Amino acid sequence: MGRCAATLGIGLKGSVTIELERPVYWPGDTVAGHVTLRVHQPIETKAFELAVIGEEALTWTTRHKNGSSGTRTMYHERQRYLLDIRLVLAPPGRFTPGDYVFPFALVLPAGLPSSLAYRNSYVSGMRDVDGSVSYRVKTWLPVHGMFKADLLTERSIAILSRPPVQPQLVQANFTRKVDFLGLFNKGQCAVTSTLISDVLTVGQVAEIQCHIHNSSKKRLQYIRACILQDVDLLPGDSWSGGGDVRRINIKEYPGLDPGQASLTVCQVSITPNGRFTGAAYLEPSFQGKFLSIKYYLQVKCKYALSPSATIKIPITIVPAGA
Repeated sequence: MGRCAATLGIGLKGSVTIELERPVYWPGDTVAGHVTLRVHQPIETKAFELAVIGEEALTWTTRHKNGSSGTRTMYHERQRYLLDIRLVLAPPGRFTPGDYVFPFALVLPAGLPSSLAYRNSYVSGMRDVDGSVSYRVKTWLPVHGMFKADLLTERSIAILSRPPVQPQLVQANFTRKVDFLGLFNKGQCAVTSTLISDVLTVGQVAEIQCHIHNSSKKRLQYIRACILQDVDLLPGDSWSGGGDVRRINIKEYPGLDPGQASLTVCQVSITPNGRFTGAAYLEPSFQGKFLSIKYYLQVKCKYALSPSATIKIPITIVPAGA
């Protein structure tokens, strides 16, 4: 009854607020601040508790035929706790009118993933997809008595976490036969690439140096560099999962005439452009139980009526400031 009354605003005898030293933390940091309890009328209570809670969640809807003319929408949810650290601020007892301040400090464990908010309207038959990693500081004071509202509140916090990988210089080579309609051999295209770093932050520019030799009889139309986002919605007990690949940002560079070679330095920003709407889609690399987000830097040498010469290099994107 106490939480229901609190939701309805019935029988409130006071209020609770949480003040934090800062809103953003790293794994291993100490979440510190104070809780202020303001009591308007005397109350008898259970223990006054505070918790830091972290959750990974994935929600989506599916549509199914309902008879011959309608559709039925079903809501799905997967959820797990990443963190639940609790602290007793005050034992059971009685509070008289007045203000009470309770300082607190809780140490976050190492290895926590970054806060995440992935959204997509449609992925492999799954609609309104919402994947998240969220953290919050929550406090509650159960109040005795019928129609007496519990006093509770919570504050969201963000966690930035850097994956345990070290930046590396990456080299990749690829040679593709150039033909016409898959029938007539026109030579080949050779690409040798060097990626300066395979770990990048959101907003940074990925730079890849490409030595391209068009030793074919056809013109190389253009060179295209892009960042690919590969999202996997991982299968569960009652769901087979799904996936989606999107191009985040694209840059095009001039092509080459037959027999030409060049060094092209491709630079692609880790930010969405007009073809990739919604900044909420651009999240750091992530591997969870329900959701996986991976990134690749792709360089494509495009020929007309012939397969492209393509290089795709895995990259890791970390949060800005991580």
